[in-house]
Amino acid sequence: MEFYSARVTDLWLWEASSHHAYELLVEELRETPFWDRYFSIVEILPGVENAYAKNYEQQPLMAS
Repeated sequence: MEFYSARVTDLWLWEASSHHAYELLVEELRETPFWDRYFSIVEILPGVENAYAKNYEQQPLMAS
């Protein structure tokens, strides 16, 4: 048994020009053998870079 365990084992980060472009990409991937043959998609965790800072007109937090 490994010392650490987690539900998420891999992370795939995509940058899209719009929400709609991302949506189209995911829909196209679902129609390919790549989607379920080589790995299982358990969760999609969408996020928007610096969304909090943009919504509240603050400076984004920077990693040090």
